[in-house]
Order: sequence, then C-alpha cells, then structure tokens
Amino acid sequence: MRFPPPIEQRLKEKLNIVSGCWEWTGQLSRDGYGLIRYQGKMQRVHRVSWEIASGQKPSLWILHKCDNRKCFNSDHLYEGTRSENAKDAVLRKRLHAQNITHCPKKHEYNKENTRMYQNRRYCRQCDRDRRPVWQS
Repeated sequence: MRFPPPIEQRLKEKLNIVSGCWEWTGQLSRDGYGLIRYQGKMQRVHRVSWEIASGQKPSLWILHKCDNRKCFNSDHLYEGTRSENAKDAVLRKRLHAQNITHCPKKHEYNKENTRMYQNRRYCRQCDRDRRPVWQS
C-alpha cells in the first residue's frame, strides 16, 4: 500500500512488522490503539490507514481481523458497526467480565451458583452466606 509522502515517512518510522501485522511503535491511547497527528488532529492510526487505503473517511467503526490494537495494516482492517464490534469481542473473549470465572470469595460462577440481576452476575453461595442464620 502507498501512503501520501508526508505521512508515509512518519508511518515507516513507527512501524514494526510482527506476523503480518504492522504494529505501531509510537504513541498509544489509554486503550492501546496507535495515535498519530493527521489533518491537524490526533487520530487513531488504524483509522488513518483505512482511510488512506480506501480513499474515503470511515463512517462506521474500523475493526481488526487480527485482533491486534496496534496493527494498522489495511489488509487486516474492515468497516463494521458498533454491534459487530461487540459481537466480535464476545467471540474472541476480549471482555474482562467474561473472563472472570469466580466471585471475589472464590466460588465458581456456574449455572447452579449464578443468578443474574440487571445484566450482572451474582454468586448464590455468597447470598446464602450473608443471610442471617434465623432466616435459613
């Protein structure tokens, strides 16, 4: 892929190729995406790369096929919706709460020991442990 000359040099300076991914070695956002000044403002590198490769400003979210936030290889990027991004996060087990298998008291979250309330998981064993003896 060819980038416009002024930005091409900046992208090459901060490029590290790892398993086909073009990893950004420059400034990162708090959530791990590469940042670059482009058209007078700080933007995410993968969005800039997709914009240059496609020739149009992204109207939706730019998602990674490779699941690497630092990657800006346009072959690894595609345009999608927020909903598609959320579904992708669930499929790839990227959601923090999804990876928690036990409550803070080390009881396992399983079908029998888990109750849902307002879209959150609660431990039934902890509920029982908190209940006074005279209520049991």
